[in-house]
Amino acid sequence: PEPHALWETSPQWPTLPAALHDAATTRPDAVGVIDGDVRLTYADYADRSLTVARALVAAGVEKGDRVAIWLQNRWEWPVICLGVWRAGAIAVPINTRLKGVEAADMLERTRAKVLFAIPSLLGIDHLRLLRQESGGPADGRPFERLPHLTTLVHLGDGEGTEGGVPLDDFLATADAVDPGVIAEREASLGPDDPAELLFTSGTTGRPKGVVLGHQQLLRSYWDWSGIVGLHEHDRFLLTSPYAHGPGINGNLVASLMRRFASVAVDVFDAPTVLDLVLREGVTAMLGPANLYARLMAAAEADPGKGTPRLRLAILGMAAIPPELIARLRSEWSVELICNAYGAIESTVVSMTRPDDPPELVERSTGRALPGVELRVVDDAGNDVPPGEPGELLVRSFAVMQGYWDAPEATAEAITPDGWFHSGDIVTRDAEGNVTIVDRKKEVFMVNGFNVYPAEVESLLLRHPALAHSAVVAVPDEASGEAGVAYVVPRPGATVDVDELARWARDAMASYKVPRHFVVLDELPVAATGKTDRKGLRERWLASSGGSGTPV
Repeated sequence: PEPHALWETSPQWPTLPAALHDAATTRPDAVGVIDGDVRLTYADYADRSLTVARALVAAGVEKGDRVAIWLQNRWEWPVICLGVWRAGAIAVPINTRLKGVEAADMLERTRAKVLFAIPSLLGIDHLRLLRQESGGPADGRPFERLPHLTTLVHLGDGEGTEGGVPLDDFLATADAVDPGVIAEREASLGPDDPAELLFTSGTTGRPKGVVLGHQQLLRSYWDWSGIVGLHEHDRFLLTSPYAHGPGINGNLVASLMRRFASVAVDVFDAPTVLDLVLREGVTAMLGPANLYARLMAAAEADPGKGTPRLRLAILGMAAIPPELIARLRSEWSVELICNAYGAIESTVVSMTRPDDPPELVERSTGRALPGVELRVVDDAGNDVPPGEPGELLVRSFAVMQGYWDAPEATAEAITPDGWFHSGDIVTRDAEGNVTIVDRKKEVFMVNGFNVYPAEVESLLLRHPALAHSAVVAVPDEASGEAGVAYVVPRPGATVDVDELARWARDAMASYKVPRHFVVLDELPVAATGKTDRKGLRERWLASSGGSGTPV
């Protein structure tokens, strides 16, 4: 690994609260988040998060307890998360795209003590769906079948709030706790204490919780933000949910150290977001290539609005169309375009560097971050020569502490000597630049969100009429990729695809819902005895002329 110069020359905050205190002391008036008309400074972060932390302690939260945050991108999200950390607890982010079944599973497995939630968003009654899965209030708790969850804090009115407390009322309880108690909690935190528990899907069909510590996040995102040169004058467009790694870590954690402002976006509508970019003077963005392409199309459709002047465009994990890079530079005057690769289990792994030529940014995700070791191996675990494909293994300070309550899964993912099996097939050139050549464990991406077929299949099989299902990815003009679900009915059952689609929209996050459903008598089997996903995908592409849309 290259020398860890960036970290060695940086202030070495031991914990995230320590980084917050430094930001609030040295740059109190710098804006941390912009949400519509709301602008919170780092001094505001410190003041408001202290109130949250005191209220959490009043609610019985102890060091190491889990606190779940099920909110969209809004200014309260970072304030609550910072309060969770200051109380010594572990943040459990839940994406608002998830539905009741998915959220209940996460809350049950993490044994979360407190849940901050939005009752409804975009016509989805989150808490009502959660109540359908977990029951109503019982024995003084908000959900009968979530025995560890003692407190529901809701931001707004709506169905399913029974047994909960409005945010303002919850914060009013902070007066019962002396601020010195929070100072003691912060002092008791160590660099290796867990800070967050992020969920990622896997091939088993059930999401796994990834445990990451304070120092891991600070060190990894100090380097990440330093390589791309984020600074206190930047305004960083936040399109990824705070509940995902790029949101909580790439925006919130990195901002505590670099003191930039996050410009919050919840629902991505290209013309509306373009207006926001222009109005707020956004200088930095992170997202998949198709996000930039949609914004550029919106700008092209209404040239009178003006042109963004981005300083920095960060893309992720995939080859970037050369024409997109050329347009970003020529039409939007982007100074730096960076490609990067990472995973929740290993945080940021590799990045291109500011002085890399455009053709390298187009084809690779760059070289390992300081302090990160990489290997590319064959099926027998032997290192392959430069340019040959193999599985990427990662070893570093940033590899997860483990999967939550899943020691066997952790042992499968991380070798005894610390190498994490990414599951990604890559090549690496003689200079160490990594190129992704095959999808990770059949994952595909819909509008920037990772979708795991096995998880969607598992959710589909909750439908009473289905015996089997297989989900494959196909090209989609609107979202980049989309899922096609091939389903087999139970004996004697009949599947109505329109009803199944409606059921799926109620049962899972919108980006996971397959775009198309096909009913089969049985799923095809490959020579290995497994479902022939390749054959199913080829069948669909043949019927659609290769476009992803059936003809």
